[in-house]
Amino acid sequence: MKQYKISREFLRTVNRKALIKSIPLLLLACALGIFISNANSPAGAGIMDTFPLFAAAAAILLPIGMYIGLKKSKALLESYTISFADNLVMREQANTPTVSIYFNEIEYIEKKNDGHFVLRGKDNRNIIVIPRHIEEYDEISQILEGIRHIQAEAKKPLLEQYPIIYIIAYLATMVGAFTVTNAILSVTFCMLFLGVSIWNLYALRSNNNIDRKTKRLAWLTLLPMASALGRIILVLSGYQQM
Repeated sequence: MKQYKISREFLRTVNRKALIKSIPLLLLACALGIFISNANSPAGAGIMDTFPLFAAAAAILLPIGMYIGLKKSKALLESYTISFADNLVMREQANTPTVSIYFNEIEYIEKKNDGHFVLRGKDNRNIIVIPRHIEEYDEISQILEGIRHIQAEAKKPLLEQYPIIYIIAYLATMVGAFTVTNAILSVTFCMLFLGVSIWNLYALRSNNNIDRKTKRLAWLTLLPMASALGRIILVLSGYQQM
């Protein structure tokens, strides 16, 4: 059985690249946290009443979270292995469900515009992603072509082409759910936030390419979901004046 791993050249730079990508999202999350907290503060309280607390928490928690996240991400990449047997392709990775697809069950092999290969089995959950940073990339490309014709990336839906649109829309529903004072709009935003959050949780939990620890942490999203549901109940029952 021939095995391939992520190239060491890429692993040496992965932390720096991940850090550059994560900083804007972390800053956006902090800004939203301050905004939502300020919007729900008692009348007369300004942003400076909540900013020191958030700044102190961010200064302590963000570096720790980033260090743990980058260390975990690198460990997962180091353990990533693609194996080819006589009639089977298998992806293994630490703390992640192993995905195996028989050659005759591969529905298609797609080469993304960025160079990644995606293999999809008959079961929609059986998806193997082979990153472009894999060692012996050209050799793997020849092996895949021998299994099934490699097709070019199909035109993606708008939200897949520009995921930032989905992220902004999701964050907008969250901000609206917890800051809008109009009762009808508040309930509408809460329901939208709940619907999208439930779908996100289902998609993450059913994805075999996500590690088990991340799947367990995903249950934490039930906390804001419960808060949104509680807000709906309070508004509809008349206990919370908007």
